[in-house]
Amino acid sequence: MKVVVVFLAVAVLGSSAAALPPPRDVHGEVVALEQRYLDGLFAAKPHLASFMGDHRFDDRIVDLSEAALEGRHDELGKVVAKIDALHPTATDDKVDLDIMRDGARLELLYLDEIRDWAWDPRLYDSFPFYDPREIVAGRLADIMHGDFAPEAQRKQSMVAELAALPAYLAQCEGWLARPYRGGKVPAGWRNPPKVYVEQAIKDNRGRVDFVRGEVGAYLGEGGKDAVERALLALDRYQRFLEKELLPAANGDWKLGRAVYDKKFPLALQSQRSPDEVVARAQADFDRTRKELIELAKKLHLELWPAEGMPTGAALVNKVKNELSKAHCKPEELVAAHG
Repeated sequence: MKVVVVFLAVAVLGSSAAALPPPRDVHGEVVALEQRYLDGLFAAKPHLASFMGDHRFDDRIVDLSEAALEGRHDELGKVVAKIDALHPTATDDKVDLDIMRDGARLELLYLDEIRDWAWDPRLYDSFPFYDPREIVAGRLADIMHGDFAPEAQRKQSMVAELAALPAYLAQCEGWLARPYRGGKVPAGWRNPPKVYVEQAIKDNRGRVDFVRGEVGAYLGEGGKDAVERALLALDRYQRFLEKELLPAANGDWKLGRAVYDKKFPLALQSQRSPDEVVARAQADFDRTRKELIELAKKLHLELWPAEGMPTGAALVNKVKNELSKAHCKPEELVAAHG
């Protein structure tokens, strides 16, 4: 359950229901549900599995077909229903269920409303439980330079991933281009932001160079066919971005207040609203700034007892600049902090 522990450690305690049946010992059911949830999450997002250290899915790429997305949606609904039906006695089990509930509901929000694969061409996954988010090149590099499995096994996974890349890119292009080609506008679709398309064009050029160069050299003859087919697909995607998507791109990258207000508590696993967090951060900033100014006043009196004292930022900067003069030489840096 190492992967479960690592994944659940990235979140904090969420909320729980108010009126509940009497709690009981359901630890075994919670553990089984954790495994079910994570298995489903990693199968749906193989790049996330690789990043989290679960290499069962290294030979796959995310499936953006409507059937796959609908299947994941149905499974998440069942998981949430099961979570809500369990009322454990142990605190750890309660915490784990709260984390899973928020994660599943966040994924459902992506499937129902955010659907960034339909309007963001960068080949990113913005599901916010992990970094990095680029799906193709970063993952290939991690597998290539990893030490978690014999080289032959890692090469096999890379060849399989490259073989799956053309279908994945075709799915991405299909979602992004459907409204422009007379197709039904998919749910959650929005006009792609120009800045995203421009970044996607730059990223994909680097992706092409990486696959043609480092990946091709690493895989050698055993991966030659997969590399060539992947490059053809990447070149096609590049032409689509430059010739078709960029001229039409004038959308807004922001989710909008209504969707963001839904995403915020799930992504941060917090009961506070965005406005409450901003207000608290501003109060912390104001308090810290006041403390900094008070400290700068004391230091100014010690450093320049006979001089007039500036105020605000000018005071802080004057003291800071004076203190920064007192530092060791580069060759003495390690000894000074020993």
